[in-house]
Amino acid sequence: MNSFNLLYHPLYTDGIHDEARFPKYRYQKLLQRLEQSEQFNQITIQTPEPISRDSLLLAHDPTYVDAFLEEKLDE
Repeated sequence: MNSFNLLYHPLYTDGIHDEARFPKYRYQKLLQRLEQSEQFNQITIQTPEPISRDSLLLAHDPTYVDAFLEEKLDE
């Protein structure tokens, strides 16, 4: 039997502001649908680990990364 790895974390929904245009509950609904499927026993749900500073620096300026990690960004 083949297994499919799925990364999921409640923060994908909980971390989105209620007024955001993004369809906030899409990930919860998708997980619920998968849990109800006959193929769910073939899915391995994994919780992602926090990203490292070095990985963030591959795509972002160090000043921005440090401000983000220190929670010093304004809205």
